[in-house]
Formats: sequence, structure tokens, C-alpha cells
Amino acid sequence: MSDFFKKQRLVSASGLGIFRIIFFTVQFLEVFQLYSFKELVFDTTSFIEPDSLSHTYFFLIWMITLIFFIIGYKTRTALIVNYALNMVYFSVSADFEYHMDYVYTGVNTLCLFLPVGLSYSVDALKAGYKEIPKISYLNHLIIIFCTTALVYTDSIFHKITSPMWMNGLGMWLPSSQPNFTWLNLQWFLNQKYLVMSMGYMTLFFELTFIVLMWFRKARPILALIGIGLHFGIFLAFPIPLFGFCYCGIYLLMLFPESFYEKFDEYFLSLREIFHIKESKIEVKPWTGFSERVIYIMIIIAAVFQINGIILSPSAQSVLPSELVNTSWKLQKNFFRPIFGSTRHGVFMDWHFKTARYITVVKSAGEVLPFFKENGQVGDYPFGRFWVNSNFRFLNIQSPHYKDGLRRYTAFWAKKNNKNLMNLDMEVFIKETSVATKWEKDFLTKQMQRPLRKIADIKWRNSKFEFVPLGKKS
Repeated sequence: MSDFFKKQRLVSASGLGIFRIIFFTVQFLEVFQLYSFKELVFDTTSFIEPDSLSHTYFFLIWMITLIFFIIGYKTRTALIVNYALNMVYFSVSADFEYHMDYVYTGVNTLCLFLPVGLSYSVDALKAGYKEIPKISYLNHLIIIFCTTALVYTDSIFHKITSPMWMNGLGMWLPSSQPNFTWLNLQWFLNQKYLVMSMGYMTLFFELTFIVLMWFRKARPILALIGIGLHFGIFLAFPIPLFGFCYCGIYLLMLFPESFYEKFDEYFLSLREIFHIKESKIEVKPWTGFSERVIYIMIIIAAVFQINGIILSPSAQSVLPSELVNTSWKLQKNFFRPIFGSTRHGVFMDWHFKTARYITVVKSAGEVLPFFKENGQVGDYPFGRFWVNSNFRFLNIQSPHYKDGLRRYTAFWAKKNNKNLMNLDMEVFIKETSVATKWEKDFLTKQMQRPLRKIADIKWRNSKFEFVPLGKKS
């Protein structure tokens, strides 16, 4: 029976502590990637026309803050600083945003109100707890509800209008496009009935998750399915931090409370190493926010997400345009940047039509690390940089195409000690097709499609020139 309306059982705070370590380690890796590519993101032309603001110190402060938060030192202060920097860089990341930014924003917002520092933290050791405090299991459920259940529910309103998903191709087609993959899983994609069944299973899983998550016995099963799906996302698509992040979230509902309690004793034994005296104060269950308050927060989050559902294709087809326009303004200016609440039309049919033309750039025969000759992603396009290059800056259908080529090639040249005083490059296009039904060896056929040269790039005296084929510079 669902325990939605029951008083939630008390569990060790260690579950939230482990979640804190996993989730914010993933966010640290995200920030480190952004730091590593900061010239590409912020400079007008990478390294040549630098941004007026130096972002190095902000990123170093941010990464140090995340380390503090991961180990649980000065947890509350670190959380507030992290949230502020999250607002600056993730919530308004413009051309380089991607869907994980809103997961980070949402979780950072929730952590302002949840006891994430009560265990597996330096602060907890210094407090000298005789035992790890207990918390309501509702602290787990609100994270799962906001980051997973609401996302899946919103996603369904997009997918029911998608011929790809309705025809069982939702798992197969994205994995069969070269520029959407970093591993060749053709052997798996050739198992027609398996991959189509997984497409339909994903739909059913997302449709029912928001109900089944409230049933205690269903949670381990949901968690195992979710971890399996997101590990598959890690294997198939160049968004590894997305896959790892959700595996960490699913751990909140995978194990019984006794699992975490087994490790509490080992954590508390660290007091002896650091010569910390055990507190004589009786450890009582954490009661920072009552369950009633957390339920109110859940309802508010659901209302926020309804705004995102209004922006789905299925809802827009029946709702007045005035309401849709108002919802879009609310999402853009309020719900998304502050709370991470947004629409979730990920891997939809239009994505593949938009990214049908894969850009491959060569310099003196060397393929630059954007997209390989077979069309699969190179070393650069992972996470936000895959989204940016695939759909925006290296997409020939985008108005930012030439600007993107300038910024990406300048970044590569500087990182590889290439002289932009006199450097030539060639731009090729690989055109792919979008399947409407399952086809054997489809990925292999797309990778074997020929490259067609469309332009030259000439760097002279650190000035960029894009020369279409047949036109003299």
C-alpha cells in the first residue's frame, strides 16, 4: 500500500550523506569541464578576443567550495556559495546550457532545506555524535520526486506526440545516429525486438514512476531499472555525467535503511583517528522541517512543473496561445533559472532532423577532435559541449555556424600550439538520414556515408576566414 499519506519512517541520515558525496562529485566534474573549456565558452574568439571578465578565480573558488561541500566541511556556507555560483553559471548558461544544468539547480535548491551534512561529513565528526541522527525518509523522496518523477511525467507529454517513441524507436534511433554516440553499439541495436521493447518499457516506466515511487516495495525495483537505463545512457550517448548523476539519485531508493546503518559505525570510528571526543548530548531525530512542510514543497514543485507541461506539444495543441506565452515567460525568467523547473523534450524527432549534417574539420590531414570521420563524437563534444556543437555552433543549419567554427578551431589551435598566423583547415559535411522504422545495421550505414567538402578555413594573422567551396578568398 502506498505510504504517501503516512508518517514516513525514520532512517539514518547516511543515505543523504552518500548522496551528497556522489551528486556533488559529479557537479565538481561538470564545473571542472566548464573551467577547462572556459575560453571556448566565454571568449568572443577563444584566447584571441578574451572575455572582459576573467572567470578563472570564480571557477577555482567554485571547485574549492564543492570540495568543502563533498567532504562536509563548513557545509552550510559551502552550500550557499555553491548555489550562488550555480545561479551565475548554470542557470543562465545560454548557448552552452544543457538539461543537466537544471538538475544541478533543482538539487542545489532542495539542499538549502535538507540535512545533507548530518553524516559522512567533517562537520558531523566534529559534532561528536554518538550515533548518526535519524531523519524522515521523506527527505529522500522529495529529491526523487523533483529530479525524477516530475521530469518523467513532463517527458511523457512530449513523447506521446512523437512518432519515434510511439513506434518503439525511442531507444534505437538516437543510438543509431553517429553524432549522438561515442561507442559503436551496432551489435546491440541489431536486436530488433529487444531495443523496441526497451523503447516501450521506457515509456511505461516514465508514465508510472510518479505513482509507483510512493510504494515502498516498488522502490528497489524502480531503482534497479533506473540505474540500468542510465548506465545504458552512459554507454550510448556522450553525456556521461548525466548517467552517473541519476545513478546516484536512484541509490536514495535502492537500499533499506539497515544498509546505511551498517556503515555508520565505521564512519563514527573516524573520531578516534582525529581525537574527537564523543558528545554526551542525546542524539534525537532531525526535525528541521516537518513532514507537512516537505509535502507542501512537493506540491509547489508539482505546480511549477505543470507550467513546463503547458509548453509540451500535446498541451500546446489544445491550450490558448496566451496561456502558452505566459508559461514560457515564467519558465524562462523564474522557474528554470531559480528552481531548475523546465520542460523535458529530450531526444525528440526534431533533434535528428536538426542534426542531420555532421561537421568534420581537418587540418593538414588531421581530424580535429569535434566529430570523427565516421561521424561519431570526438574528444571535445561531451556533455554541454556535445549539445552545443551538435545543435548550435557546429550545426550548418544554425545561424551561429561560422562563429562556432571560429571559436572551436581557435580553441583547438591554442591547445595544440598551432600558429594562427598562417593555418589552413578543411570543412566537410556528412549527411545522415532519419529512419522512420527499424533497420538492421543502420548505424554502420550512416557511419559509412561519404564526407563532402564544403569550405576551407583560413587563419591569417589570427583572423578567421570561412571560404565556401568554389569561392576564392
